Amino acid sequence: MVKQRAKIENRLRRLEKTLRPLDQKRLIELEKVKGDPVAFAKTFLSFTALPYQEKVLADMGKRIAVRMSRQAGKTTTIAVRAIWYAATHPRTLSLIVAPCLTPDTPVITKTGVVKAESVREHDLVLTHKGRWRAVTERMTRPYNGDIYVFRTSQGEVKVTPEHRLYVDVGRMRLWITARELYDRLKRGENVKTVFPKLNGN
Repeated sequence: MVKQRAKIENRLRRLEKTLRPLDQKRLIELEKVKGDPVAFAKTFLSFTALPYQEKVLADMGKRIAVRMSRQAGKTTTIAVRAIWYAATHPRTLSLIVAPCLTPDTPVITKTGVVKAESVREHDLVLTHKGRWRAVTERMTRPYNGDIYVFRTSQGEVKVTPEHRLYVDVGRMRLWITARELYDRLKRGENVKTVFPKLNGN
């Protein structure tokens, strides 16, 4: 716990060093676009939103329900909006909540199958495309909520509701959340988990 806290504090120090106060010219630019998230994104993030992304960015509602197709840029759009809000509203606390595996979930590494809690930075893990890739960062967070448990021929998988799983639905292979997988199985759909086949790349 102490080591984890020291690591987080070190990250925050590096971030504070990077995010130095804006010079006068940039402050003037910020003042011009602070009420326009679309213009802010273009000016400060070099992000030109597509029409449907502009609609989400420009919506001033307290709560926004977004329904977009896969690979439509949902994550980027929401991240841009969060950055705009934090930059234009002093003393804002922004929280980014990520999906997780439980500590005991098995993970395939180059040295064998280990629990997720045992995976370290630089370990080689097997991706859904059957390729070995190095872990760039290990992150943990406290969690108190629902856990979805799926039993497969390869063992048990325990994940948070938002965690994405790679599955075979009919002739399509796609990423869906654990909650969606549970709902599909409950409806009796034929959904199969897909396990990577090593391709040597």
